[in-house]
Amino acid sequence: MKVEMVVGYLKAFTTLLLNKPSSSRPFKRVYIDGFAGSGSFKFGAITTGFFKRDATEIAGSAQRALSVDPPFDALHFIEKRPACLKALRRMIAGDPRVTIHDGDANAAIRKLCGEIDWGRARGVIFLDPFGASLEWETLKVIAATKALDVWYLFPLSSVYAPHALEKLTPEKRASITKILGTSEWEAEFYREPPKGHTGFFDIEERKVKRTVNVDAIEAFIDLRLKTVFSAVAKPRRLLGPRNVPLFSLFFAVSNPYRAAIDPALRIAAFLLGRKR
Repeated sequence: MKVEMVVGYLKAFTTLLLNKPSSSRPFKRVYIDGFAGSGSFKFGAITTGFFKRDATEIAGSAQRALSVDPPFDALHFIEKRPACLKALRRMIAGDPRVTIHDGDANAAIRKLCGEIDWGRARGVIFLDPFGASLEWETLKVIAATKALDVWYLFPLSSVYAPHALEKLTPEKRASITKILGTSEWEAEFYREPPKGHTGFFDIEERKVKRTVNVDAIEAFIDLRLKTVFSAVAKPRRLLGPRNVPLFSLFFAVSNPYRAAIDPALRIAAFLLGRKR
């Protein structure tokens, strides 16, 4: 479960910072939830024939981050939906460590990254966007802090586009380009079939079609992330009904120093590789 993996890392992260040698400057521990939601979600509702089971309410990433031990010094929850904002305010119950940001995640994250003194702080940011709402430019700003570890639930379903390129609307193409930060995906994902096809269906066969599978798309995303982050772990693919690939949970490190990269990757790889 994505939240379990992220929370597992949060606990390890705050512990590592707390246990740094006393000669080291103590860093402020910061957590940012880019798409905080209401703080919890419902899961497991079933209605089949005469059987009915109500959904179980499960603590989400924002709620779980509040109780991480050792604790974070500052937590930032970003959300724009009024109902979720109301639930978040009720959940934090006046916790002085928490700041709730009402508005667009891209704008709020960029502003936060520019305001926090990263010379004295280290942090983790969790990005669980709604569809293709997280812009590549926002990831670049995060990477530029050189102080944030990133958990990014990438929406595979947003880029696993139709088989025929002609079926992609201009809006869809622009959306994919915005989250990947390049239009090169078109040439990577789509190819025109080799020449030589003849017959009645030749026109249909000559259409430019997607020639890559989910593995290749995931590899392309991995390479893109590595152009801005110091290190990226092998992602964990999350499947939906009928084993349809919906998301890939990526972990990336913006800190350029091996002393930060090595333990972060080791912990993330363990969490991403565990069987659920």
